[in-house]
Amino acid sequence: LRAIGPEREYEDWIRSQPSALDGAMDTVLSELDQCYKQRNQCCHVRRVSRGAGTGEKPPYFAVPMTLTQHRLQHDKGEAAVIEKYRHGFEFANAANDAAAVIAKDWFTKRADRYQKEWATMTLAEKLLPGFSSRSEVPAQALLDWFADNGLSNYLPSELREPR
Repeated sequence: LRAIGPEREYEDWIRSQPSALDGAMDTVLSELDQCYKQRNQCCHVRRVSRGAGTGEKPPYFAVPMTLTQHRLQHDKGEAAVIEKYRHGFEFANAANDAAAVIAKDWFTKRADRYQKEWATMTLAEKLLPGFSSRSEVPAQALLDWFADNGLSNYLPSELREPR
């Protein structure tokens, strides 16, 4: 992911996206140019399996939420924010542990989806400016990019042929 772009670019992109919970956007005053902008919070999804730890946020693993939603997530947890903002999620009859597991899975899947969308879009744009779909990028351009960035070992073995 670092070869695709710096984490700050990923976080800026996340902030530009509608809330993963309900599609809302916050309106904030930009200190830089003194105008209002639509901007959300970049909310890291903390999973030890993704590199989280005490005081450590996993890189490139976040979802967009409004400030109010993000505060609720910090104060009450993932299950509480899902129950409040996602219609159809009812945890009233679920044990606390079950609700937490369901919420953890929901946030993990969303963070995975945002990571993949950003990586695909950003890499396609780098390889073939003006396009935002990996299907429009010639296969050789993608293979060359992997080789140029020393990442060929991440390709399936049948694609690791020398150029």
